[in-house]
Amino acid sequence: MWRHSNARVRTSVSAIPWAQALAAILLNMAPAALAVQLPIRTYTTADGLPRDAAFCVVPDARGFLWLCTSEGLARFDGKGFELFGVSQGLPNPVVGAFIETKQGVMLAATNHGVARMDQAAAPGSPHQFLPIPTNDGKPPMRIEELFEDGAGTVWAGAVGGIYRLENPAGTARLDFTPLGSSALLVQSFAGDGGHGLWIGTNAGLCHRSPDGRMEWLKGGGSSPPREAVNAILFDNRRRLWVGTYSGLWLLEHGSAGFKVYGRKEGLASERIHSLFQALDGKVWVGTAAGLSEFQPEANRFRSYGSEEGLRGRTVFAINESKDGSLWVAVDHGLARVARSGFLRYTHADGMGDLGITAFVEDRGGHLYAISNEPGGPGLHRFDGARFRTIRPAYPVTLQGSGWGLEQIVLVDHTGEWWFATGEGLIRFPSVKAGELPYSKPKAFYTTKNGLASNAILRIFEDSAGRIWVSTLAGLSVWFRATGSFHQYSNTEVPGYASAFIEDRAGDVWIAASVEPGTGRQSKIFRFCDGQLRNVAAPGMPDSWISTLFLDHQGGLWIGSTEGGLSRVANPAAPQVTFTHYGVAEGMSSLSVGPITEDQWGRIYAATPHGIDRLDPATGRIRHYSSTDGLPASPIQAAHRDREGRLWFGTGMGLASFKPMAEPPREPATALVKAVTVNGKPRNARSARLELSPDEDQLQIQFAAPGAPNNEWLRFEYRLKDSGGPWSQPSLERTVNYSKLSPGRYRFQVRAVVTGEPAGAPAELGFTIQPHFWQRWWFRLLIASALLAVAFAWHRYDLQRRLEIEHVRTRLAGDLHDDLGANLTRVVILSEVAQRKTTSSDPEVGRRLIEIANVARGLADGMSDLVWSVDPRRDDMPSLLNRVREFSSDVLEPQGIAWSLHAAESIETIALSADRRWHLFLIVKEAINNAARHAHCSSVAISLAAANGCVSASIADNGCGLTDEDAADAGNGLVNMRKRAAALRGELRVHSTPGSGVQIELRFPFEGSLRRNRWAKRA
Repeated sequence: MWRHSNARVRTSVSAIPWAQALAAILLNMAPAALAVQLPIRTYTTADGLPRDAAFCVVPDARGFLWLCTSEGLARFDGKGFELFGVSQGLPNPVVGAFIETKQGVMLAATNHGVARMDQAAAPGSPHQFLPIPTNDGKPPMRIEELFEDGAGTVWAGAVGGIYRLENPAGTARLDFTPLGSSALLVQSFAGDGGHGLWIGTNAGLCHRSPDGRMEWLKGGGSSPPREAVNAILFDNRRRLWVGTYSGLWLLEHGSAGFKVYGRKEGLASERIHSLFQALDGKVWVGTAAGLSEFQPEANRFRSYGSEEGLRGRTVFAINESKDGSLWVAVDHGLARVARSGFLRYTHADGMGDLGITAFVEDRGGHLYAISNEPGGPGLHRFDGARFRTIRPAYPVTLQGSGWGLEQIVLVDHTGEWWFATGEGLIRFPSVKAGELPYSKPKAFYTTKNGLASNAILRIFEDSAGRIWVSTLAGLSVWFRATGSFHQYSNTEVPGYASAFIEDRAGDVWIAASVEPGTGRQSKIFRFCDGQLRNVAAPGMPDSWISTLFLDHQGGLWIGSTEGGLSRVANPAAPQVTFTHYGVAEGMSSLSVGPITEDQWGRIYAATPHGIDRLDPATGRIRHYSSTDGLPASPIQAAHRDREGRLWFGTGMGLASFKPMAEPPREPATALVKAVTVNGKPRNARSARLELSPDEDQLQIQFAAPGAPNNEWLRFEYRLKDSGGPWSQPSLERTVNYSKLSPGRYRFQVRAVVTGEPAGAPAELGFTIQPHFWQRWWFRLLIASALLAVAFAWHRYDLQRRLEIEHVRTRLAGDLHDDLGANLTRVVILSEVAQRKTTSSDPEVGRRLIEIANVARGLADGMSDLVWSVDPRRDDMPSLLNRVREFSSDVLEPQGIAWSLHAAESIETIALSADRRWHLFLIVKEAINNAARHAHCSSVAISLAAANGCVSASIADNGCGLTDEDAADAGNGLVNMRKRAAALRGELRVHSTPGSGVQIELRFPFEGSLRRNRWAKRA
């Protein structure tokens, strides 16, 4: 079963036409040179294709590339393939055609009918593709081709006839029109510039008029024969191309007959399988033996096959992607031909040894690729089409090939040839390269002539004619005037001289590199005014320096193995500065090798991943790899010839590149490709995903299909609504979010290219619903319940406090009325009994007086106790009044003057009953001690509150305390300290003999400076 591409008419013109691009690649090449390898990257099952053979290649509006295979559909995003098969709803795994209509409807033709893609279905869903039923209810037949005409009607080529599909976006059905017997198979369609339709079948070509009439072309003569028509193309010049098994037939607009093309006209084969017209108008033909390109100026074809890198033979389909690449579906894979890629040269192009380590041009501008061979460097001269190998007449004893790269062959200003080898430096006279095999060396320099070593790494001539020679044992310089060498010691130039360059001021720059792990750093020296000076500046790379390069502006570029790419803008400045380009700036690696430059000043730096092209003006970096035609081998040398072509030497041959100016282009557009929630796919094109509380594990995949340099495209992403910043640019195309909190989120992703504005971000909105206990109504319910509990507790606490107050009031009254009255009665009775006693025994009177005193003390203590439990006295003014009463009762009878100073702040604080009681007893004990023991004439009492603390001071002017007095103080001072500790405070006693005593108390209080609400209760 033969397949072909959808040959729809294309009329737009690309900014850089394919004809111009390929012409630039193959410019001036003779037919013999067509064996050169084109910039082709082939994808196979190893890259994710379901089958190596694809029957159609169709780009969609978003930039994806769709491929038809016998194992289903494959969608390519520029980096990987996504498969769609029967498990996603396709009626049959064999897909012969695919189209996207003008309304964005995607249709796939299978061996069991047509299926429409439901773009709202979740990825992996068994309903991603929905079969379209027929009008008559019969099972649909095998479909070979799909075509949409100018009116939006879709036509499907089937066994025995055609299906018509109106309004494919709605409830469409397939309406069948028979064309002949069941053996007839419709294989291709094309418009006719009006409302008619060209139909290609396995039995010839027919035309359908707008009114539905069918007219078959008679075979023979100037018409295509009545045989299989595999492809039809109605191009933008209104020409009809018809591909058959017996050649390609062309009907020019206004012509009465067809012209046929075959192998004589350059076609790879006369068995035609596909036709395609690119955006630049170029017509491409897929044959059974390769790809052919129509050259209208010569009225013939240029063909490309396996020798040019096209894997396989039969070309089933051709198309073009957004980035201008040509996609060719071959029977052995899918080939991408880069618009601006690298040509490869191998043995078939005359190359002798494929290991190219250097380039050199002679004074006539002829280019030579250098291979480092055991018998000495080999020269491979490029004549514009092929290479011719030249082997100079080295000494027959020469065996060492040398260790150097890039600067190993030199044509000096006199035209003499210098060759670096493993056994010394060979110098040939000034002859043409073709005469080198017949010319004897002029000199063979070794250690006997002053070289530091016979193993030569690099050689370089400066503008003064000096030859700088790097060896394994150090640096030497050959002076032309004397013909002798001068050696620099390893102390002067440590390590190996790994690269040379001369700046515009005539200074020679020398990279001195050391092996890693030696503990030493590489250095750069500048030879100026006969002096060799070490260049030390911040940012200078300290790893092995592999190359030095001078750009057209005089800037010095430095490539190192671990330091990336660096530039010195003005090498002649006394103090140089380095600008660094690393991975963070967009480089593919920090290991940089050979460097060159194109005519627009763009820098090409070799890395282990290929070539990074840097535009210093914008900072934009583009990456080239084997996808663009580079050999899959490390790049060992780079060179720009006098025609502006760039050359790169590898261990697997040569690659050349013709740079072109690139017009401004639209930024790459990212899109969300797939979303997985808790391991289950969801529709990434939904306006907003609504997720349950447990669906908090998200994996989001994104891509930028159709973007140039797709494999190296970087992405930034963020969750915008959460306020997160953009992530660092990364090659990763998947992000995972775990354990996200409930809420509304908006995921954004954008493609970024260094030096270019970022594209518009793609967005995916999703909402994670909260658990029921996280919802507002549940929180309000809990808050209400807590308020109710708090209010109930408040009422209970208030009731309990009131009950306690009532108990305290009753207790104070009972104590005062009952116990106080009885104690007063005891005092009175004791005094009366004393006065009336007639006993001559004085002990009786003394005992009565003692009883009265004890009763009075009990009455005073009871008074204090009643005061402390009485809630009507729960305030500081009551405490102050009590202190005044006690001071007056104790001190005044003894003639001791006293004062009480209470700050206003002390009267406004609230203290609990027990804390107030402790404070009173401490003050009372201090006053009592002053009255009984101090022999003082005055006592000063002060109380204040500030900074959350209460402070009290009781000071007398008495005799003071000695150490013995403090030791004999008894329980009074101990009890005072215990009460201070109960107040969580500190008690200090200050005294010296003869200077009185001062007792200071300080303790914290809780609550605001306001009167206790309970103090005013009656």
